[in-house]
Amino acid sequence: MRGVILGFKRLMVPILWILFTRILRRGAKKTKRVLGGLDEDHRRVHHFVVKNLPGLARPMPPAFIADRLKLDEKRVIQILDESSRRHLELLGKHLEL
Repeated sequence: MRGVILGFKRLMVPILWILFTRILRRGAKKTKRVLGGLDEDHRRVHHFVVKNLPGLARPMPPAFIADRLKLDEKRVIQILDESSRRHLELLGKHLEL
C-alpha cells in the first residue's frame, strides 16, 4: 500500500496515500477560494511578487512592480493594499482558532 511521509512540527508522520490525496484536494479548494476572487491585474501582481521577491531579497517597491508589469503605479499600490488586507483577514481567522 502506498504511503507518504509528511513533516508535522518536529515529527515525520506516515499517512496513507488516499488520505494524502484528500488533504491535497482540500488545500486546492482553499487556495482556489482565496485566490478565486482575484481579477487579472491582482493575479499578475500576486504571481510577479511571489516569483521575484525571493531573488530580490529586499522589499519590492510598487514602482518596480508597475514598471515590469506595465501597470499604473497607483493601481499597483491599490492591489498591494487589498492583498495586505486579505492576508490579514486570513491570518486573523487562523488566530481565532
